[in-house]
Amino acid sequence: MQCLRRAFRPTLTFTTRGPMAPTTGSGASTARASSVRGVLSSSAFPVIVATSALLALSGCGDDDGPTDPGGGNEPPEFRDLSLTLNSMNPHVGQRIEFRIVSDAGDLASRVFVDPLPGPNYVLNVPKSVEEGAHRLDFFADHNGNGGYDAPPTDHAWRIALGASGSLEPSFTHNTSFTDIGTPSGMGDFSLELTGMTPHVGQLFELRVKDTESGQTVGQYRLGAVAGPDFTLDIPGIIEMGRSYTVDFYADLNGDGEYDAPPTDHAWRETGMGTASGLTIAFTHATNFTDIAFGDSGGPFDPTPTPTFSEIQDEILTPRCVNSGCHPGGGAPMSLAEGVAYGNLVGVASSYGMNRVTSGSSATSALYLKVIGDSQTGQRMPPSGTLSQDQIEMIRDWIDAGAANN
Repeated sequence: MQCLRRAFRPTLTFTTRGPMAPTTGSGASTARASSVRGVLSSSAFPVIVATSALLALSGCGDDDGPTDPGGGNEPPEFRDLSLTLNSMNPHVGQRIEFRIVSDAGDLASRVFVDPLPGPNYVLNVPKSVEEGAHRLDFFADHNGNGGYDAPPTDHAWRIALGASGSLEPSFTHNTSFTDIGTPSGMGDFSLELTGMTPHVGQLFELRVKDTESGQTVGQYRLGAVAGPDFTLDIPGIIEMGRSYTVDFYADLNGDGEYDAPPTDHAWRETGMGTASGLTIAFTHATNFTDIAFGDSGGPFDPTPTPTFSEIQDEILTPRCVNSGCHPGGGAPMSLAEGVAYGNLVGVASSYGMNRVTSGSSATSALYLKVIGDSQTGQRMPPSGTLSQDQIEMIRDWIDAGAANN
């Protein structure tokens, strides 16, 4: 018999003797007016009743064994996710949704980048993936209707995430789409913001964390605030009876990342999940909080892959041909312009590997020669080692596919 999730923790039931009202101040520019639906304010004098989560009610029997074999009810450990997206040109300007999903199909975390600001992007989601096998489902809202539609209407992909260790997957745009469907979720989260006039046009970021475990269950990056009043929704991430910490900030100085107030303006709210989820209403205020938001990622300019022409001009001709070691028509092979590529790529060497294996510098005799690997004999060129930049040029060109460009 399966136990209810977190059944060993006590359940808090909230009741009230009167309606809840938001707290407001006297000054419009500095007043804070925030309310949490499903969480009762202290002014409402709630009566709190703690009830044990009985094993009989949770469906657990003695034969199920202890919830925590270690006996300490230790919270789970969560890993950071850092995803690198490459060549996403078809989807620049579109909203991208990411879902971290367990092997059982349960939604663990949901993230939005709205819109994707460039073709190359790094997404960082701290403390979001529990130990154990998970997958990362994500899609570009290609038709712009704000929801998920199976490919090819929207473009969607799936990446397996390892059961342990660091999580730093890299993805390059392709057309091998996967219908990722819709994972089983819980209640929805909404942040309703009003009076945000000072931040119209600025980057705005939001992160929702489980207060007890610290797990990031939701994250939203809004590229530019369109108007003073707006709502950010993250569906399916709120569990009834759990407490959540909600951190958000406006990028006041425009540098594309979080800086502690007053450089950027940042706030923190908390709330308790209900059966319908959690909605927080917030009106702009100047009682800022340093939320230590951390690096959520952003667009980047990749280092251009070296071309074979650059390698020929900078390395092969001056260091290999002109030195007399590999001149045109000379032995053991020519690395002169016009014939070097054909003498290198896909050609067997005397070391049990190709001189250049496209996409694999680790199994390319040329690269191993210039770094002095013992399995390829004498380091080249004999007149003096290449600079580190030149060695990396050869490595990066090979690993990128060793194109004849």
